[in-house]
Amino acid sequence: MLKKSAINIILLFVSILVFLMIFELFLRLFMPQPLNPLLFPTTERETFGQYDPELGWSLKPDIESPFFSSEYNVLVKQNQYGMRDKVYKKENDPKKIRIAVAGDSFAWGFGVENNQTFAKVLEEKLGKNFEVLNFGVSGYGTDQEFLQFKSRILEFKPDILIITFFPNDIENIMNSVQYGYNKPLFILDNGKLKLTNMPVPITKEEKAQYGLKDYINFFLSHYSNSYIFLKSGIKSLYNRIVIIFDKYPEYLDTKILKKNYDKQYIDGWTLFDHLIGEFKNIGSRNNITIVLMNIPTKTQIDEDLLGQRLRVYGTKREDYDIWKPSRLLNQYADENNVTFIDILPYLLSEDSPKGYYFKYDEHLNVKGHEFIAEWLDKELIKKKVIKPNSY
Repeated sequence: MLKKSAINIILLFVSILVFLMIFELFLRLFMPQPLNPLLFPTTERETFGQYDPELGWSLKPDIESPFFSSEYNVLVKQNQYGMRDKVYKKENDPKKIRIAVAGDSFAWGFGVENNQTFAKVLEEKLGKNFEVLNFGVSGYGTDQEFLQFKSRILEFKPDILIITFFPNDIENIMNSVQYGYNKPLFILDNGKLKLTNMPVPITKEEKAQYGLKDYINFFLSHYSNSYIFLKSGIKSLYNRIVIIFDKYPEYLDTKILKKNYDKQYIDGWTLFDHLIGEFKNIGSRNNITIVLMNIPTKTQIDEDLLGQRLRVYGTKREDYDIWKPSRLLNQYADENNVTFIDILPYLLSEDSPKGYYFKYDEHLNVKGHEFIAEWLDKELIKKKVIKPNSY
């Protein structure tokens, strides 16, 4: 009996192995999958960032390296000022209007080439009388962008500053550690901003520590079409099992959409309001127009994805409002007299807005950056930040 069972198990194992080999051959010949182009990944902060005592981290100057996954394979180039951009003189050309863009990985250009970021596409659309400088740094929150504005962006004397908001900014500004890295932290002291955790403590510098599971994932993602093809299904199955036996802690992409915030989120929005006020104050003193732009999460524009997340978290759809961040941003922009541009309604007007994001990663793809640049161009004119005849 034992011998027969062992033979059956071996036969089953061999059958599965043969099936996978045939399936792999079929995919390679007729449906090749987007394999990772290199075996080991580069990372946003370890490869392209460095410790910064004022900002927590900043971009390394004069670096060039690939950045890739199964969905993208791009070359990241950073100039001598630590910007993912070409070289600009610090002195502004009086014949040109200079626009600076501050933000996180969406502005930095996660997964797209240097010239495909919305900042560079916008510069091309605006024409020769404009310069659009990309100061985006992956992982930054509004607090780090504010400090960066005061100490570095001002040196380039922009006429306009676009602050990009992404919903993780509220959680970013509430913490002194983000993504495992120390960062500065503002607190409110008698209604005024007070900077703490300065100078930023050095984060223990270690190379990424990978376990056996990570190495298997890297290997299969680089060599196996079958693995890439089945990966999303395996992940979906895993999530369904988790729903049955456990519950995920809720992630920021839905927490920010809750109709009723807890005290931590209310305090986070209050802190954000004060930061926007300080952006405006410094902008006014330096004759810089401040623009606040909202970039939605993929969850906000994909109702199916939102439903999947809420099922995993065990929460109800009626307790969420995808427009809540937009309303708050508009309110704070009005209170601080800054221009607000919201990309959410334009994305929702599209037939398939999720096509502007990567399929697995939730950053904007090339089409997404082009879409942002197109509507940013129109909104800057519509809201009289720039004049049509200044092209």
